[in-house]
Amino acid sequence: MPFDPRRCASLVAVATLLAGLALNVAIGSGADALTRPLGAGAAPSSSTTPRPDASPTPSRTAAPSPTPTLTPTPTPTPLPEPVAASLSRTSGGTAARRTVEMRGTSMANVARVVVGDQDAEQLTLLSPTEIRFVIPEAEGFAPGTVAISLVSATDGATIPTRYRWTYAVLSAVDREMAYAATHWNRHVSARFGYIPKNDCVNFTSQLLAARGWRESAAWWNDGPVSRTVTKKKTVVVPTEVTVTTTSMVKGAPVVKTTVKTVPKKVVKTVKKVVTTVDASAAWVSSTAMSRWLASRPDLATRLTYGQRAEVRVGDVVQFNWSGVGSWWDHTAVVSKIVVASDGTQKIWYAEHTNHRLYGGSIGALTKLAGYEHMRVQFWQLKH
Repeated sequence: MPFDPRRCASLVAVATLLAGLALNVAIGSGADALTRPLGAGAAPSSSTTPRPDASPTPSRTAAPSPTPTLTPTPTPTPLPEPVAASLSRTSGGTAARRTVEMRGTSMANVARVVVGDQDAEQLTLLSPTEIRFVIPEAEGFAPGTVAISLVSATDGATIPTRYRWTYAVLSAVDREMAYAATHWNRHVSARFGYIPKNDCVNFTSQLLAARGWRESAAWWNDGPVSRTVTKKKTVVVPTEVTVTTTSMVKGAPVVKTTVKTVPKKVVKTVKKVVTTVDASAAWVSSTAMSRWLASRPDLATRLTYGQRAEVRVGDVVQFNWSGVGSWWDHTAVVSKIVVASDGTQKIWYAEHTNHRLYGGSIGALTKLAGYEHMRVQFWQLKH
């Protein structure tokens, strides 16, 4: 077909018209988008992840947890009260400690064993039907018969038994401690004499004599002796003194004499009758007794304080209060030993000068201020 310029121009005009219409539509859409409210169909920000609409997931109702059933704590069945059926022995010395066994029912329910008014020591459960314990020395080393009771662990009730313990003076130690119990607070002795403020060794020697020891050339006592002691003593005596004074009365001298009483020191010779003890040094001196016992291994064995677990009632104990020097300051006799559950011992002693049947205890004494360096030794007696 031959080219027709008019036809071509018509086609160009039509194309231009269509392009303009398209541009108007695009501009209108943009303007509408700019004037639309931000919340109405606005695109999410870049930080928000678009999520497709999803059907709501139905919530599941959790099944109720079953309520736990509390199991009641069972009430323990109380043990029956103990009942004693046998005792391995029923008598002993007044100064002796005896280990005995008791059989019966519900022995596991025994909290304490009481002998007279004293607790038995070292209570041990051997089986549900048997216990073992230590009978202590007689109270005050007095012979006699006392009841034995059990104390329930369940309710603390005291349960009498049909058993009794008989204390008797049977041995040398019993005789020794019986003498201690009778004489510990006496300040006079017609047989052995008394040394005021220093009678500790004299008393200890008396206990050994009561035990059965015989006097010897090195260890003896001939009893009290009296002698007259002459001493010079300064005393204050009231003395009358004449005082003369002269005064002028109307120009004339007047003499006046008066008598005054004034104190005056005077040295006088005083005679005093002193009662003492006629005895050997080993009988009345701590240091001399220690040396004598060391020379008599047939009578005694020396024990240190570290060996006190071997000490028995009736043994001799000696003290050096300062821990300085080789001498000994005080002597006594062991009167009571208590063994604690941990095996430690408390030791008491009978003594004169301080006059006590149960002095001490030694362990507590070593902890007192001023006694930290104290030395202690024992003499374990052989018979």
